[in-house]
Amino acid sequence: MATINVSEAELPELIANNNVVVLDFWAPWCAPCKQFGPIFEDVSEEHDDVVFAKVNTDDNRAIIDEYKIKSIPTVAVVKDGEVVYNEAGAMNELSFDMLVRMLKE
Repeated sequence: MATINVSEAELPELIANNNVVVLDFWAPWCAPCKQFGPIFEDVSEEHDDVVFAKVNTDDNRAIIDEYKIKSIPTVAVVKDGEVVYNEAGAMNELSFDMLVRMLKE
């Protein structure tokens, strides 16, 4: 499944309708975000049973507090409506893929 862009208004419905949602909190000016973006996209294509959504923090400032975003990129994983992972920093493709596989179980 390819990634989707989601706004803070759309996020609650997305989470309610999917078992596992992987979120990439990013901004267009963020160099590490630009580096991690293609990795996020590549891994999303390997897991069509998971929703991968990108949240632009510049356009969705209210969500920053809700997800305790301190720096970007931040990856958060919501499983069955609960945040089960939330960590700042870009990952390499292997580490990110392993994280997604582990959290699906």
